[in-house]
Amino acid sequence: MNDVASQPTPKGDSTSEAKTLQSDTPVIEDSEMDLGGSVEQSAVVETIDVSLLHVPHHDMKAAWPVLTSASTDARWIGCLKGFVDFELSKPPTGKLNITGRPSEVTAWVKDKKKHIVPSIKAGKYGKEWMGWWHNLQPPSRRDGDGVLNLRRVVPLDEWSKTLLKGGTAGIYTVIVALSWWVKTYPEDPNLWTCVDDVSWVLSQLLGAHQASKKRPADKVVEASTSRKRQKL
Repeated sequence: MNDVASQPTPKGDSTSEAKTLQSDTPVIEDSEMDLGGSVEQSAVVETIDVSLLHVPHHDMKAAWPVLTSASTDARWIGCLKGFVDFELSKPPTGKLNITGRPSEVTAWVKDKKKHIVPSIKAGKYGKEWMGWWHNLQPPSRRDGDGVLNLRRVVPLDEWSKTLLKGGTAGIYTVIVALSWWVKTYPEDPNLWTCVDDVSWVLSQLLGAHQASKKRPADKVVEASTSRKRQKL
Protein backbone atom coordinates (compact mmCIF):
# COMPACT_ATOMS: atom_id res chain seq x y z
CA MET A 1 0.00 0.00 0.00
CA ASN A 2 1.25 3.44 -0.89
CA ASP A 3 1.48 6.04 1.84
CA VAL A 4 -0.91 8.96 1.76
CA ALA A 5 0.46 12.28 3.03
CA SER A 6 -0.92 13.42 6.36
CA GLN A 7 -0.22 15.79 9.19
CA PRO A 8 1.22 13.94 12.22
CA THR A 9 -0.68 14.39 15.44
CA PRO A 10 1.28 14.55 18.72
CA LYS A 11 0.83 11.74 21.21
CA GLY A 12 -0.68 12.34 24.61
CA ASP A 13 -3.48 14.70 23.57
CA SER A 14 -5.69 15.53 26.52
CA THR A 15 -9.43 16.06 26.54
CA SER A 16 -8.96 19.66 27.63
CA GLU A 17 -6.79 20.36 24.59
CA ALA A 18 -9.47 18.95 22.31
CA LYS A 19 -12.20 21.43 23.16
CA THR A 20 -12.35 23.49 19.96
CA LEU A 21 -10.55 22.26 16.88
CA GLN A 22 -9.77 23.74 13.51
CA SER A 23 -7.84 22.06 10.71
CA ASP A 24 -6.78 23.09 7.24
CA THR A 25 -6.11 19.45 6.38
CA PRO A 26 -7.99 18.25 3.28
CA VAL A 27 -10.88 15.95 4.13
CA ILE A 28 -12.16 13.37 1.65
CA GLU A 29 -15.44 14.29 0.02
CA ASP A 30 -17.59 11.92 -2.07
CA SER A 31 -15.02 10.10 -4.22
CA GLU A 32 -13.34 6.75 -4.67
CA MET A 33 -10.95 5.73 -1.95
CA ASP A 34 -8.00 3.60 -3.00
CA LEU A 35 -5.37 2.63 -0.46
CA GLY A 36 -3.35 1.26 -3.34
CA GLY A 37 -3.21 4.56 -5.15
CA SER A 38 -4.32 8.16 -4.88
CA VAL A 39 -7.29 9.69 -3.10
CA GLU A 40 -9.16 12.62 -4.57
CA GLN A 41 -9.65 15.28 -1.90
CA SER A 42 -11.15 18.73 -1.57
CA ALA A 43 -10.14 21.06 1.22
CA VAL A 44 -12.70 21.56 3.97
CA VAL A 45 -12.03 23.60 7.10
CA GLU A 46 -13.97 22.32 10.10
CA THR A 47 -14.40 23.63 13.62
CA ILE A 48 -15.81 21.05 16.01
CA ASP A 49 -16.43 21.42 19.73
CA VAL A 50 -15.59 18.02 21.20
CA SER A 51 -17.31 18.89 24.48
CA LEU A 52 -20.63 18.62 22.63
CA LEU A 53 -19.93 15.02 21.67
CA HIS A 54 -21.58 13.19 24.55
CA VAL A 55 -21.39 9.42 24.86
CA PRO A 56 -24.38 8.12 22.84
CA HIS A 57 -24.98 4.97 24.89
CA HIS A 58 -24.56 4.21 28.61
CA ASP A 59 -22.62 1.01 27.94
CA MET A 60 -20.02 3.00 25.98
CA LYS A 61 -19.26 5.32 28.89
CA ALA A 62 -16.09 3.57 30.14
CA ALA A 63 -14.26 3.81 26.81
CA TRP A 64 -15.57 7.23 25.79
CA PRO A 65 -12.67 9.25 27.31
CA VAL A 66 -10.26 7.10 25.29
CA LEU A 67 -12.07 8.06 22.09
CA THR A 68 -12.35 11.79 22.79
CA SER A 69 -8.73 12.13 23.93
CA ALA A 70 -7.12 9.99 21.20
CA SER A 71 -6.31 13.04 19.05
CA THR A 72 -7.11 16.72 18.59
CA ASP A 73 -6.98 16.34 14.80
CA ALA A 74 -10.23 17.62 13.30
CA ARG A 75 -10.46 14.56 11.07
CA TRP A 76 -10.68 12.30 14.11
CA ILE A 77 -13.12 14.53 15.98
CA GLY A 78 -15.24 14.69 12.81
CA CYS A 79 -15.24 10.91 12.68
CA LEU A 80 -16.46 10.77 16.29
CA LYS A 81 -19.24 13.23 15.47
CA GLY A 82 -20.35 10.99 12.62
CA PHE A 83 -20.42 8.05 15.02
CA VAL A 84 -22.47 9.96 17.61
CA ASP A 85 -24.96 11.10 14.96
CA PHE A 86 -25.34 7.52 13.75
CA GLU A 87 -25.90 6.07 17.23
CA LEU A 88 -28.39 8.79 18.18
CA SER A 89 -30.50 7.83 15.15
CA LYS A 90 -31.24 4.56 17.04
CA PRO A 91 -30.01 2.08 14.42
CA PRO A 92 -30.71 -1.65 14.83
CA THR A 93 -28.20 -3.38 17.08
CA GLY A 94 -26.15 -6.32 15.93
CA LYS A 95 -22.74 -7.96 15.78
CA LEU A 96 -20.15 -7.27 13.11
CA ASN A 97 -18.28 -9.91 11.16
CA ILE A 98 -15.17 -10.82 13.17
CA THR A 99 -13.24 -12.37 10.27
CA GLY A 100 -9.76 -10.86 10.32
CA ARG A 101 -10.45 -8.83 13.45
CA PRO A 102 -7.21 -7.92 15.29
CA SER A 103 -6.57 -10.08 18.36
CA GLU A 104 -6.30 -6.93 20.50
CA VAL A 105 -9.93 -6.11 19.69
CA THR A 106 -11.09 -9.62 20.55
CA ALA A 107 -9.31 -9.40 23.91
CA TRP A 108 -10.82 -5.96 24.58
CA VAL A 109 -14.34 -7.21 23.87
CA LYS A 110 -13.90 -9.92 26.51
CA ASP A 111 -12.19 -7.65 29.05
CA LYS A 112 -14.25 -5.58 31.51
CA LYS A 113 -11.64 -2.81 31.58
CA LYS A 114 -12.87 -0.90 28.54
CA HIS A 115 -10.76 2.18 29.31
CA ILE A 116 -7.47 0.35 28.77
CA VAL A 117 -5.58 1.01 25.52
CA PRO A 118 -3.72 -2.18 24.59
CA SER A 119 -0.12 -2.29 23.42
CA ILE A 120 -0.08 -2.46 19.63
CA LYS A 121 2.79 -2.89 17.18
CA ALA A 122 3.56 -0.33 14.49
CA GLY A 123 2.65 -1.51 11.02
CA LYS A 124 1.23 -4.86 12.12
CA TYR A 125 -1.85 -3.50 13.86
CA GLY A 126 -2.71 -1.04 11.10
CA LYS A 127 -2.44 -3.77 8.48
CA GLU A 128 -4.72 -6.06 10.50
CA TRP A 129 -7.23 -3.27 11.13
CA MET A 130 -7.40 -2.50 7.40
CA GLY A 131 -7.88 -6.18 6.60
CA TRP A 132 -10.80 -6.35 9.03
CA TRP A 133 -12.29 -3.13 7.67
CA HIS A 134 -12.09 -4.53 4.16
CA ASN A 135 -13.90 -7.71 5.25
CA LEU A 136 -16.71 -5.64 6.77
CA GLN A 137 -17.50 -3.74 3.57
CA PRO A 138 -20.50 -4.31 1.28
CA PRO A 139 -19.63 -6.34 -1.85
CA SER A 140 -19.95 -3.34 -4.18
CA ARG A 141 -17.18 -1.48 -2.33
CA ARG A 142 -14.57 -4.15 -3.01
CA ASP A 143 -12.88 -5.11 -6.26
CA GLY A 144 -12.78 -8.62 -7.65
CA ASP A 145 -9.27 -9.65 -6.60
CA GLY A 146 -9.58 -8.68 -2.95
CA VAL A 147 -7.26 -5.66 -3.12
CA LEU A 148 -8.27 -2.93 -0.68
CA ASN A 149 -9.89 -0.64 -3.21
CA LEU A 150 -12.92 0.84 -1.52
CA ARG A 151 -15.45 2.40 -3.88
CA ARG A 152 -18.02 5.01 -2.91
CA VAL A 153 -21.07 3.93 -4.87
CA VAL A 154 -23.06 1.57 -2.65
CA PRO A 155 -26.75 0.55 -2.88
CA LEU A 156 -28.51 1.47 0.38
CA ASP A 157 -29.71 -2.07 1.05
CA GLU A 158 -26.12 -3.38 1.16
CA TRP A 159 -25.37 -1.37 4.30
CA SER A 160 -28.13 -3.08 6.26
CA LYS A 161 -26.55 -6.45 5.51
CA THR A 162 -23.05 -5.44 6.61
CA LEU A 163 -22.14 -2.39 8.70
CA LEU A 164 -25.49 -0.90 9.69
CA LYS A 165 -25.30 -2.19 13.24
CA GLY A 166 -25.50 0.00 16.32
CA GLY A 167 -24.81 -0.75 19.97
CA THR A 168 -21.69 -2.01 21.70
CA ALA A 169 -21.18 -4.95 19.32
CA GLY A 170 -21.71 -2.90 16.16
CA ILE A 171 -19.52 -0.34 14.41
CA TYR A 172 -18.62 0.98 17.87
CA THR A 173 -15.96 -1.75 18.06
CA VAL A 174 -14.42 -0.43 14.83
CA ILE A 175 -14.29 3.11 16.24
CA VAL A 176 -12.66 1.96 19.48
CA ALA A 177 -10.09 -0.13 17.60
CA LEU A 178 -9.36 2.81 15.29
CA SER A 179 -8.86 5.14 18.27
CA TRP A 180 -5.95 3.01 19.51
CA TRP A 181 -4.24 3.40 16.16
CA VAL A 182 -4.94 7.15 16.14
CA LYS A 183 -3.54 7.59 19.65
CA THR A 184 -0.49 5.33 19.31
CA TYR A 185 0.73 5.87 15.73
CA PRO A 186 -0.73 9.17 14.43
CA GLU A 187 2.20 9.53 12.01
CA ASP A 188 1.09 6.48 10.00
CA PRO A 189 -0.13 7.93 6.66
CA ASN A 190 -2.50 5.03 5.99
CA LEU A 191 -4.25 5.79 9.28
CA TRP A 192 -5.74 9.08 8.15
CA THR A 193 -6.99 7.61 4.90
CA CYS A 194 -8.84 5.05 7.03
CA VAL A 195 -10.22 7.72 9.38
CA ASP A 196 -11.59 9.62 6.39
CA ASP A 197 -13.16 6.48 4.98
CA VAL A 198 -14.79 5.53 8.28
CA SER A 199 -16.26 9.05 8.44
CA TRP A 200 -17.72 8.60 4.96
CA VAL A 201 -19.15 5.19 5.84
CA LEU A 202 -20.79 6.59 8.98
CA SER A 203 -22.51 9.27 6.89
CA GLN A 204 -23.77 6.58 4.52
CA LEU A 205 -25.01 4.40 7.38
CA LEU A 206 -26.93 7.33 8.83
CA GLY A 207 -28.51 8.08 5.46
CA ALA A 208 -29.40 4.44 4.86
CA HIS A 209 -30.99 4.11 8.29
CA GLN A 210 -33.01 7.30 7.91
CA ALA A 211 -34.19 6.15 4.48
CA SER A 212 -35.28 2.78 5.91
CA LYS A 213 -37.36 4.53 8.58
CA LYS A 214 -38.97 6.80 5.99
CA ARG A 215 -40.09 3.99 3.66
CA PRO A 216 -42.63 2.39 6.06
CA ALA A 217 -44.13 5.83 6.73
CA ASP A 218 -44.52 6.41 2.99
CA LYS A 219 -46.33 3.08 2.66
CA VAL A 220 -48.79 4.07 5.40
CA VAL A 221 -49.56 7.32 3.61
CA GLU A 222 -50.04 5.48 0.30
CA ALA A 223 -52.38 2.95 1.91
CA SER A 224 -54.43 5.71 3.54
CA THR A 225 -54.70 7.59 0.25
CA SER A 226 -55.78 4.40 -1.54
CA ARG A 227 -58.57 3.76 0.99
CA LYS A 228 -59.87 7.31 0.61
CA ARG A 229 -60.02 6.90 -3.17
CA GLN A 230 -61.97 3.65 -2.81
CA LYS A 231 -64.57 5.37 -0.62
CA LEU A 232 -65.04 8.06 -3.23
